[in-house]
Amino acid sequence: MKILRFGKTGRIAKIAQRACEATFPKPNFYTYQRNGGYLNELTNTFYENLESCVNSWSNSKALVIDASIDHSNIEGLEEHENLKREKIMWLSREGLLCKAVGFSSGIALLNEDQISSSANHMLSYRNKKIVQQDYFSSLHCPIYLPNVFTLIGPFTYSQQAAGWAQVLKARLIAESNFSINEPFTKRLWVSEDRLFTSLMHFMLMKAPVDLTGPLIDGLFTLDQIATENLGYCISPLKYEKGNENGWLVGDYSLESLDLSNNFESINSVLIKSLCY
Repeated sequence: MKILRFGKTGRIAKIAQRACEATFPKPNFYTYQRNGGYLNELTNTFYENLESCVNSWSNSKALVIDASIDHSNIEGLEEHENLKREKIMWLSREGLLCKAVGFSSGIALLNEDQISSSANHMLSYRNKKIVQQDYFSSLHCPIYLPNVFTLIGPFTYSQQAAGWAQVLKARLIAESNFSINEPFTKRLWVSEDRLFTSLMHFMLMKAPVDLTGPLIDGLFTLDQIATENLGYCISPLKYEKGNENGWLVGDYSLESLDLSNNFESINSVLIKSLCY
């Protein structure tokens, strides 16, 4: 299977790679390079542009994976998302996609007034994720595009890539004078294992249907991460309450959701994150 991917080192990109390796006997990754061009990681062949990369495919189709994001600044975000959209839509118009995989955010499902007017970067990020949802829906192939709110699991913990991971690490080392912003804000979460399983299911389907919308295991708060009983002699974290308000106005959640089909409990995911 030929896999053209944007993103290799991030936590979602790692989950996507693991799913590909578990699904396909010999996945052949063509990875977009941030300085331009594409690298065939099986043969270590570099292609200066997408057209020359595609010409090496011998008229076969590819799975495309959009698992990268540029959070450096608003301009970087705009440029990177526009580039990916242009390339992926070109592949679709040329009939070169067998499936398309992307990862939207829970922020795309929030109303604009739920985001602080001072959080310009998050407003821009929301708008780009809405654009991503729109153009993915126009692609001429089955699409996988779940809305991920808060991702919880070992990859995220190892990269300290979210507030919950920083709180859990502070708890593990019994850090003193630790401050938590918005400790009681409710946040939707999904485990990395559920994301992996969901993606693998999509890639294995011989006649796949689109898989989109919120992918959710439950609700949590940062106070819960800091204080709830985890066993294994892990003491609660004594913390100071920081800012009550951040980029989000209210909870990072949606109304009228069925949260009864949890893939696994948040405590088991936290313990797994610590033991990875």
